[in-house]
This record gives sequence, structure tokens and C-alpha cells, in this order.
Amino acid sequence: MKNAKQRLYAIAVQNGLVEHGNKDDLFHLIVYNTTGKTSVKELTDKEIRHVETAIWNKTHGAKVKNQKAVPNMMSPAQQSFAWRLMYQIQSYDLQPSAKTVGERLAGVVKKELGVTVSKSEPLKSIDAKNGIILIEALKRYQRSAKQKYDRQNLKK
Repeated sequence: MKNAKQRLYAIAVQNGLVEHGNKDDLFHLIVYNTTGKTSVKELTDKEIRHVETAIWNKTHGAKVKNQKAVPNMMSPAQQSFAWRLMYQIQSYDLQPSAKTVGERLAGVVKKELGVTVSKSEPLKSIDAKNGIILIEALKRYQRSAKQKYDRQNLKK
């Protein structure tokens, strides 16, 4: 749990959201808006994953929208949707994964498309046709993860 909180801070620092000594910085605002909690110390693993998703949406959403479409490749909107699905899948994890979302997405690309891609930019070399196939697979994974998560929470 401590490692997850440290990782969350690292992601926030990397994206320029943390102002050291300021508890009202953009990072803490995202934490509050996402969870309703004012302190990172109070967050559960699930809430940490939700905050990671919110940070990604805040920092990468604009970047994807401003990207130029490359002919015959996944469009920026497709890429954004694929990333959003991956973060949704992560939010349904019953146990936190040691792998980053990028590493997991690269694994899905390898499994579904048979293509080895960069873990830092797994969608960069995917064409539009394979992008559609990948998104459909991610939708299935997301539905499955949600069902598994819901079943587990009903047992509690």
C-alpha cells in the first residue's frame, strides 16, 4: 500500500501536478475530486487506481486531442479510448498489478495482434484496422474485469 502511494506521488510529480509544501496543488485537487478525501494517506488501493486514472485523463487527454492523425494508423481518438479502457480495467483489479498500464497494454497488443510493441508507446505502430480489433478485445477484457469485480464484491 505504501508503494502504491509512493507510485501515485511519482506519477503526479512526473506530470507536474505536485507543488511541494502546497496541499492545495492540482494533485491534491484531483485526489479530492476523485475520492472526496483530502489526504493521500487515507486512500485505499481501489481509490489510488481511480486517482491514477484521473491523473492520466487530465494529463494525457489533451495531448491525445492535439495529436495529428497519421493516415492508416490508429487515430488519436482510438488511442485515447484504448488507454481509457486500460485504466478502467486497472480500476477493477482485485489485486494491484506490479506492471504499469503501458506494460499491460503492450501485453494485450502482443496477445491479440501478435505484434511486439514498445511498453512506453504501445499504440504508436498499430494501424487503424488492428486498432479496431484491439479496442474490441479491450472492451471484452473490461466487461470481464467488471463482472469479476462485481462478483467478488457481492461475496463480501
